[in-house]
Amino acid sequence: MKSATEHETLVHRQQDQEVRFSEKYLFAAVVVVVVVAVVVVVVVVVVVIVVVVGAVEVVVVVVVVVVVVVVVIVVVVVVVVVVVR
Repeated sequence: MKSATEHETLVHRQQDQEVRFSEKYLFAAVVVVVVVAVVVVVVVVVVVIVVVVGAVEVVVVVVVVVVVVVVVIVVVVVVVVVVVR
C-alpha cells in the first residue's frame, strides 16, 4: 500500500503535467490563430491593391507576399511542433 502522501504527490504531479500539456496546446492554438489572421489581412491588402492599382507589377508583389506568408507559416508550424513536444 502506498502512503497517502505518496498518492497525493503522484496526483499533483499528474495534474501539473496535464496543466502544462493544455498550456502547450493553448499556446499552439493561439499561434495558429494569429498566423491565420495575419495571412487573411495580407491577402485582403493584396487584393485591395490589385483592385485599386490594377497594374501588372502588382502580380510580382503578390507572388513575393505569398512566398513570404508561406515561409512564415512553415516556420510557425515548426516552432509550434517543437514547443508542443
